[in-house]
Amino acid sequence: MEEKEYTATISEILDSVKSILDDTKRCIFSNDKGCLDAAEKKRKAILTSSLPMTEAVVSKQQKSQLEIRFLGILPSLQKLGINLDDLLGASYSKITLDVAFTEKALKEISDIIAGVKELARDTKDFFTTKNPRLSDQIAVGSAKLKTLADEFALVHQGRLIVGLCSPKASYLYLDIIESLKRMARELALIAEKA
Repeated sequence: MEEKEYTATISEILDSVKSILDDTKRCIFSNDKGCLDAAEKKRKAILTSSLPMTEAVVSKQQKSQLEIRFLGILPSLQKLGINLDDLLGASYSKITLDVAFTEKALKEISDIIAGVKELARDTKDFFTTKNPRLSDQIAVGSAKLKTLADEFALVHQGRLIVGLCSPKASYLYLDIIESLKRMARELALIAEKA
């Protein structure tokens, strides 16, 4: 594996994450299952495109420093994919069950998605430039998103208690927020281990 191939693969994965987040947000707001199908195709495509390189690196007996670094971030890349899958699953449930979210809940989801997209962009830029300030910015951004998501979840409990939110909507809202929060954490770990 060469540095160029390594950087290109990570960049492709992170660009796909941003694109899938855009599709997911659009679907959540419009209740359009079609764009979730497109997001799922993108998720599968990125898995398929990065699998041969991953298998080649894992199967090698003697690994270069770069390949060892790649294997170090592989668990976080896998967890990022799992959380993206969880996000798509909760979004599918919201749409197929025709669950309505409050305007406030939609705004909160939108804010967290924007933050995760920003982290994905910064993580990609960090891989390209190796700028240590970006690494620090990613860690701070991830911590802020975690705090924001936790605050949103707490305020949401109040909406549930007073009856502004149904239990079904509550479950899906919290699942979406938690998936996004975990994605932010994995992006920070990817940058940290890069």
